Amino acid sequence: MPVPSFPSLGALNAYLADGCARLNASSRARDGRPVPEALAEDLAAMLSLPGTPFDAVRWVRARSDKRGYVSVDGREYACGPAWRSRELLVGVRVSSIEVLADRGRRVAVPPRAFGEGPTVRNPLSLVPALVARPRAFGESTIRLDMPPALVAAVDRMDAAGRRQTLRAIGRAAEASGFGAACAAAELACAGGRVPDDASVDLAARRISSGRACPGGAADLSVYDALIGEGAVRDAG
Repeated sequence: MPVPSFPSLGALNAYLADGCARLNASSRARDGRPVPEALAEDLAAMLSLPGTPFDAVRWVRARSDKRGYVSVDGREYACGPAWRSRELLVGVRVSSIEVLADRGRRVAVPPRAFGEGPTVRNPLSLVPALVARPRAFGESTIRLDMPPALVAAVDRMDAAGRRQTLRAIGRAAEASGFGAACAAAELACAGGRVPDDASVDLAARRISSGRACPGGAADLSVYDALIGEGAVRDAG
């Protein structure tokens, strides 16, 4: 029988929970009642869980290499070139890795990976550090996760433009995802504008929902008509 394989610990837990539910559905307790019924009674009699969940984390110190990668449990995680050759504090959780610099500054929060494999990157977690140090964008691994046209546009910007663009991408990505936020920023750059929070967020929401604006620009002729009608009424 082949060994089962799962993409994540969450998928394994869901598989085990489903199997337990199937076994319980056909089982009975010692008094003859169905197991689900007896289990519901036991759960109702138990103490409630604490209001604040326990943070199951293991903190370790690690030094990043000259590329800005940190190794934890034999797997490499990208922190960005701004943090190369630095002493960092790493929080190891069941599904994520949290990398902190001095004074508790958050460097990156990539998903945790197990076993051998490629370097793990979470581009969105690199954005705050790049907003603080926009010049580091030229060497950041985040370039690998962004459209080439957007990377080229950001390269041409000054520090203020880079900071504004990256901040807009980071904020829009929280609701719409990193890919949609980058696509929205790319549209703004293609129109000759430096992306801002409002326009990137609006466009990213439309893109993530599959309702991207065709052709890019909106038809504002209806407002010209309204202004014209208003001018005629005033003259009358």
